[in-house]
Amino acid sequence: MVSELCKYGSLSSAMKTNSKDFNEALKVKCLLNISSALAYLHGPPIRIIHRDLKPDNVLVVSLNPRSEICAKLSDFGISRDVSSITGYMASTAIGTPLFLAPEVVLEAKYTNSVDIYSFAIVIYVMFAGKYPSLPTITNFLAFVEYVRSGKRPDIPPTFPPDIAKMMTKCWSQKPSDRPTADVVQSFFKKYFL
Repeated sequence: MVSELCKYGSLSSAMKTNSKDFNEALKVKCLLNISSALAYLHGPPIRIIHRDLKPDNVLVVSLNPRSEICAKLSDFGISRDVSSITGYMASTAIGTPLFLAPEVVLEAKYTNSVDIYSFAIVIYVMFAGKYPSLPTITNFLAFVEYVRSGKRPDIPPTFPPDIAKMMTKCWSQKPSDRPTADVVQSFFKKYFL
């Protein structure tokens, strides 16, 4: 097997190691690249749900926001092709708890909008510069109640307002209130210009 060397490693490690380089333009470019990957996966014609979107599963290939690609989505180990499934997918709480959409946490049926919820948490991590410190994350049952009740991390005042607004749409409690991947991609494309 031959694979590409992503010399900066995961988004998590690249942000720690190269924190000075992660200005707003680079963050937005990485989010544009991730949303473009999701738009492709969510189709048509392909309809794949990644199901484990998080900073550890995004690889950084460039720290120059003017590069064609700065970040690539990886680790499709628990992804599912749903193009042959009609409607919703039956839930199994699989993935990293902090990034799980409410419908997955509650083991309800879900669609590709679960990736959009996870994407919102990635936005939070990138612009807050850290993972949300939720006191309930150490206790999964308490975390389930936290998510079920619609609570989300507090948004730091340093967040760009338009990005904070998009993030809150993406982590909406109701899956139908979340934008599609192509809408998110269009937002970051316009924002990047």
